Amino acid sequence: MPRYFFECLTYFVRSNPNYSVFCLCNKPSEDAPFSLSNEEISIEFLETLDRSVGEWVDDKSPSLIFAAGWTNSDYLSVCKRFVRQIPVIVGMDNLWNGALKQRVFCLFSRFFLKKYFNHIWVPGSKHERYARKLGFSANAIRRGLYSCESIYTLDEDEIKNSSNEYKEVLFVGRFVDYKRPRLLAETFMELIKEPEFKDWRLKMIGNGPLKNSLMQMADETKGFISVFDFQQSTDLKTSFARASVFCLPSSNEHWGVVVHEAASMGLPIIISDSCGSYPDLLEDGLNGLVFRDKDELDFKKKLRKMLSMSEADLSRMSKNSKAIAQSISVENWNKTMLGFLR
Repeated sequence: MPRYFFECLTYFVRSNPNYSVFCLCNKPSEDAPFSLSNEEISIEFLETLDRSVGEWVDDKSPSLIFAAGWTNSDYLSVCKRFVRQIPVIVGMDNLWNGALKQRVFCLFSRFFLKKYFNHIWVPGSKHERYARKLGFSANAIRRGLYSCESIYTLDEDEIKNSSNEYKEVLFVGRFVDYKRPRLLAETFMELIKEPEFKDWRLKMIGNGPLKNSLMQMADETKGFISVFDFQQSTDLKTSFARASVFCLPSSNEHWGVVVHEAASMGLPIIISDSCGSYPDLLEDGLNGLVFRDKDELDFKKKLRKMLSMSEADLSRMSKNSKAIAQSISVENWNKTMLGFLR
């Protein structure tokens, strides 16, 4: 379970002390070892569960069940037993892309998904479109499934600026192929050969199989690119606060909570048009730039354009990012959860 979802649950319990939350999930990924601990939420891991999932759920006598997807047969069995008694919600962050596999799935899903779930909760507009095609009515669909942690915010009078010794592009994410950190590093290396971009730096934060190759590239630039390990929320907020621009060139990003984090911290953003949080968290030209997915020349063009912007333009985008980010919050997440329970 990712840290941002954990905070939503924590906020819910603190805001509604009459409710208890029990979580059954997989252990955190080694590439993203989020710290999950407090006294308000009970967390157990599937890997160490000493009884069946059904027995675990029956012991809780739930008034609501949330399942993060529909691939676990044990979860589905439980949902089917409770779907006519209480709210049973499925979380989905798959994007509608019109692929043949999705179209075939939609034909059959109308006949079986309702056996397990009476509501579906999605992150944004692209996911809502898919939910409708899966047969869920407008009344059964809710947006705002993912929200960044409340720690990611600047004071009202704070805006991003370029008054530091140098300006910085920030990448935060796993170092894996589909997030395309190498594309960003390679493109940045090409741009800094031009004198006008000598005052820019690239900072990359994460873990994953591409880390060693990224570190080798960083060594070649002699300080223009730096690579750091995965960071917990407090340290990551500091990195956001020091950055000038956030870039996530992923080709398969179902949502990208890190985009919400960056926007909340007042960063202009560059993402592809295939990213799940576009257009909900990025309006092209208003708080960042969008490039055509799998078009490396367009990516270079947009990165060049962003790095060429004046401080005034970056500041304008910063304010707009903060404003757009406020449409999604843990407070709204809490309201949606209460709506399911009433």
